[in-house]
Formats: sequence, C-alpha cells, structure tokens
Amino acid sequence: MSPGEADGAPGRVVVVGASLAGVRTALGLRRAGFTGTVTLVGAEPWLPYDRPPLSKQVLLGEWPADRTRLASPEQLAEQGIEVRLGDPADALDEQGRAVLLGSGARIDFDALVVATGAAPRPWPFPTPATGVYDLRRLDDALAIRDAFAGTPRVVVIGAGFIGTELASAAARRDLSVDVVEPQPVPLAAQLGTVAGAALLDLHRRHGVRFHAGRGVVAVRGRDRVESVELDDGTLLDADLVVVGIGVLPNTGWLRGSSLDLADGIRCAATGVSTTNPAIWAVGDVARWPVPGSVEPRRVEHWTSAVEQAGVVAYNLLQPPGARRSAAGVPYVWTDHYGLKVQLVGLAAADDETTVVHRSPDGERFVAVRHAADRVSAALAFGMPETLPKIRGAVRSGATVAEAAALFG
Repeated sequence: MSPGEADGAPGRVVVVGASLAGVRTALGLRRAGFTGTVTLVGAEPWLPYDRPPLSKQVLLGEWPADRTRLASPEQLAEQGIEVRLGDPADALDEQGRAVLLGSGARIDFDALVVATGAAPRPWPFPTPATGVYDLRRLDDALAIRDAFAGTPRVVVIGAGFIGTELASAAARRDLSVDVVEPQPVPLAAQLGTVAGAALLDLHRRHGVRFHAGRGVVAVRGRDRVESVELDDGTLLDADLVVVGIGVLPNTGWLRGSSLDLADGIRCAATGVSTTNPAIWAVGDVARWPVPGSVEPRRVEHWTSAVEQAGVVAYNLLQPPGARRSAAGVPYVWTDHYGLKVQLVGLAAADDETTVVHRSPDGERFVAVRHAADRVSAALAFGMPETLPKIRGAVRSGATVAEAAALFG
C-alpha cells in the first residue's frame, strides 16, 4: 500500500495528457492539499498550453507561442509536479497499475487520470507531401501562421469551429479563402441553421467564398498542393489546405484494457471510469453524463474540461460516498471578425430554433433551441452581455415565452 492509500487517498497520481484538463487536474490536486506524488505526462515537447488562441490570436500573429502557456516551469516545480514532456504514453499495464511510455519508461500509479484529448480525424484520401495541414497542436498553428506570410490561396475543408475560425483569421490577414462544407450552413449541428446562416452571411461579407452543400473528392498536387476538386467538378486553386473534419479521442494506447472506449472513456458523473475505480478521465477524451443527453458523451468545450478537472481533483481525495458530480451546463464560444458567438446548453439535432431578441440593426440576436416549448440550449450571436440571461433560461428549463420575456 502506498503512502496516502490508508486514508482513502492515492499516494501516486499519474496524469497522462499535458492538456488544459490534465494540468488543471494536477494543480487542483495540490490546491486541495494532496501531498503524494503527481506526475504529468505529455506527448508534445511544449509545456501545457491553451488551445482556443491557436485559431485566433496565434494565427493572427497577435500572440507569441509562450503566451498560450497554462503553467510556467517554475509554477509546476513549485507545486512539486513532475513533468515528462515529449514522451507519449504507449501502453497501459492495467493489472500492474503502470503507464508505459514511448521511451520505454514505466510509471507506477495508484490513480491514473487520462487527459489525452482528441486528435484530428485524418483525411481519408492521398494528399501532396506539403501544404496540407490540421490545426490542433501548437506546432500546427505556428506552421500555418508562418505559411500565411507567403500570402497563399487558402482552402478550408470543413466548417466546424476550427475551420470557420481559421477562415476568419485568414480573411483578416487579407488572404484568398475558400471553405468547403457538405452541410448547407456552417456549424449547423452545434448552433442550428438560424445561427449557421447568420455566420455564413458574416463570412461572405468578409470575402470568404463558401461552397456549402459540397464535398471534396481530391486534393491535387505533386510535391505541393495545387488545387482541391469538389464533387461537382469545381477546381479550387490552393497553396495551403487546412482539413477540419472533426476529431477522434486519443485512446489508442488503452486498447486491450477493461475501459469502455466507444468514442472516448466512459465515466460516471464523478469522473471515475465505469470499469476500473483506479482510472479517471477528463476533457475531450472522456464521456461523462451530461444534462439533456440520455447517454454519456464527450463535450469538447474548454469550460467542460475545466469543470471536470476540478471535480476529479476533489474526488480523488474523497471516499466514494463523499464525491461530487459535475453539474455545469455546457458552454462554448467562437470568435469571428471580432464578433463572439456563445452557446449554452445541449440541443438535439431536431430541436427547433426561435429568435427571442434582436439588436436594432437586426444583425445581432439571441435565439433559443427547444423541444416542444422547453429551452434546451440558447445562443447569443454578437451579444455577449446577454450571457447571464440565456444561461439562466437553460438552467431553469424555461419556456420560449419565459426566455423572450427576459428581454422585455
């Protein structure tokens, strides 16, 4: 038995994934008074960094790389957190309670927190050797930022959060930008078609050419990318292509374990895995119960990662009967040309959308998503001052009329 286990707390905690969720868990343990060993393992050579600025301030050249740091070397050392960077987890010895690293090192644990996040879904077809990028890691953002300096013709495949924010950054740098998206509007699954249509109009007003309802059949070029061919035969000239077609949870190193890995690690509302009480998961790799969803699901939001890290850091030091559950309402934001779009809650694909408030010029608005008459989610399109009201409407399960009444 390791020191600390006698009183119910683990003696050795290993956090795999130097992500937002990972570093917040490690620091949260120290803030909660944990005196055992904490080891933070990261696959990348970088210190833990924040991802939202990658598609915004970093691409625009407004922030240097070190401004994205979530913790300094001094802060981590002061907290007694051992950091092992550039050495990814390669396998799990579940029976022996150890993480095996790519270097061959073995790290024993009493409790393991998996915070390995997600990786870009790979493009399924052959691509030229250079000029085609993902945007997930700091290295990706720095490479794309540097490529922007050559005034390339940019084609973005996929109009999700990353794709649309990258298009905004490229357009703000006066680059030629085409976006290809199979759905009629961007971010339809996340924001609904009303906000998606407004976002489409915003991008077009800033010179972005959207090819909505179209697919890509080939990315062409020999050594470098030269063009992108669409499913209607259109050829888009391209010097730089960014693929943003979703992500997959980083669980490959856990194959063969007892963990339920169907679209991430299935967890209880306390963050502990449903199959092994010594293994926990946080962030984009984890499936937690979520208000409004029948099944646990991954919620790839910054605020969810922060909340989950806090819950797990607390619960690791508690007996099962004293643990708490995550209770936050999902929240995400996205920035385009200086306009902020904020979404609270979780809507089903077939939920209706009703606009309950508009600015005098009609370009900014608040809308609610609802099943029957009950609000499941709400969004503010360019109206950040309304966030407390829409959050309250979602938390209370307001009717559409009650939500509208909040704005007079």
